[in-house]
Amino acid sequence: MNFIKKFFNRFIKRLNMSQENISPNNHIEEYLDYYCSLFCSPKLAVLLKGEWGCGKTWFINQYREKLKSQNKKSLYVSLYGVNSYSEIEDSPFQQLHPILASKQMVIAGKVFKGFLKGALKIDLNMVKMKGHGLFLSQR
Repeated sequence: MNFIKKFFNRFIKRLNMSQENISPNNHIEEYLDYYCSLFCSPKLAVLLKGEWGCGKTWFINQYREKLKSQNKKSLYVSLYGVNSYSEIEDSPFQQLHPILASKQMVIAGKVFKGFLKGALKIDLNMVKMKGHGLFLSQR
């Protein structure tokens, strides 16, 4: 009987040790590894979905630390508290160009745009970027 207890306890210890090394989110980490190793960027983002408080932010912050230790850069966009699509669009630009996205530069850009529109009669809202060219929109 004592032998069975010892065997059972060893079995439980090994089982627990092997389970500690396997994350329930291992498949997500494997996909992120694959995604980050692609030679050509797919020009897409990865969205993590899950219940509130399940650890999405913690998980991605841990993964970003792993990337940082490999001298790889990443962009992080949180949808928490986002009120418009433009806030989502602006976030990567703000992370890539913090000086250009600063409040002072945004204000300077608006002043310059107002000057162009008022003094030179150029309305930048009429010019739209599409792909690799500029297109004027009709009124």
